[in-house]
Amino acid sequence: MSRAEVKHAYPQPGYPKEPESSLGRTRLLPMLPASKALRASLILLGGLVLIAVIGVIDHDTGEDLSIVLFYLLPVFLVAWYLGLGAGLVTALSATVTWYLANSLPHLWTWRIGWNVGEKLTVFTLFAVMAVRLKRSAVAVYQREFEIGSEVQRGLFPRSLPATAGLEIAARLIPNQALSGDYYDFFPRDRCVGFAMADVMGKGLAASLLTANLHALLHFNELQSSSSPMAALLGTIHRHLRQHSPGRYVTMVLASIAAGGEDLTYAVAGHPPPLLWNGTAAVRLEATGLPVGLLAASHWGTRQIGFPPGALFVAYTDGVSEAVDAGGREYGIGRLEHVVESLGRSGATAEEAVEVLLANLRTWTGENEWADDVAVVAVRNCKTS
Repeated sequence: MSRAEVKHAYPQPGYPKEPESSLGRTRLLPMLPASKALRASLILLGGLVLIAVIGVIDHDTGEDLSIVLFYLLPVFLVAWYLGLGAGLVTALSATVTWYLANSLPHLWTWRIGWNVGEKLTVFTLFAVMAVRLKRSAVAVYQREFEIGSEVQRGLFPRSLPATAGLEIAARLIPNQALSGDYYDFFPRDRCVGFAMADVMGKGLAASLLTANLHALLHFNELQSSSSPMAALLGTIHRHLRQHSPGRYVTMVLASIAAGGEDLTYAVAGHPPPLLWNGTAAVRLEATGLPVGLLAASHWGTRQIGFPPGALFVAYTDGVSEAVDAGGREYGIGRLEHVVESLGRSGATAEEAVEVLLANLRTWTGENEWADDVAVVAVRNCKTS
């Protein structure tokens, strides 16, 4: 794959694998323990206790009032959360409990024996049905998420702009099937425009806002590619306030003149991009609040030199806020040090992205990355 191509990690060796849809995971009450084995034991025990309580009520109410359908509740819940094996155990327990409730102190008769077989069959079929229903529902939703993921990947540039004097590399590693991180490039006659955004939240809701943001940026590009960055941020801000109240987006907009030399930028509440200017790594601090956050918001633009050999790195908070085994954040200072080392060594834009992500993986170790990770690097490769 050439350096001019976008590299999405879905997944890549050494980087986090794309996690399965959260719909395929067991979502339990937050008061339950974190240990998977202990949670399973408590759920199964809770189901058996519930069956015992129902059995006592069934026995005390006598033969005239049947509450057999109440046995289905613990069977369904255990089968749904723990699978077919635990569901069958619960079904058998429900059958035995029902038999004891309706036989004590009576003797065994052919009628009760017939009913035992009947109830065992019904409870077992119910457990099987619950598991199959869950698998079917999860499969449908996972397929929908896969389609959504494919559509979202299509929003990202398939190839990076080939601009004279500039090297460009980009990488996105989503935390879930759908990402709230976004970047894009807009080649123009005399410069190349760049946008990076991190949408509030994760998953489906964040991905829908990402698609909305993509449409707004590209519509602006079709209408007026020369519109000021502050005006563009204001347009997006008003759209979010009207159509997605309570949601906000952190953004970086930048424009680099063909052949380098100058970089114009606006940072809307986003983690500060870093610029190696030949002597030090400089933080490009925010020029305004996140887009959509507060009604009365304004943004400024700034210009900074982008001399030959300069390296520009933008990233989302999934990088700076990634934690190690002790809970310590990676931090902007550590990232700043890495960018400075890359700048001094003359690393290419592609090498900068690779080294940065490898360093991040070393820092976090076996910890899963808790957020989407996006990195873009632009290098002025002119020699003088």
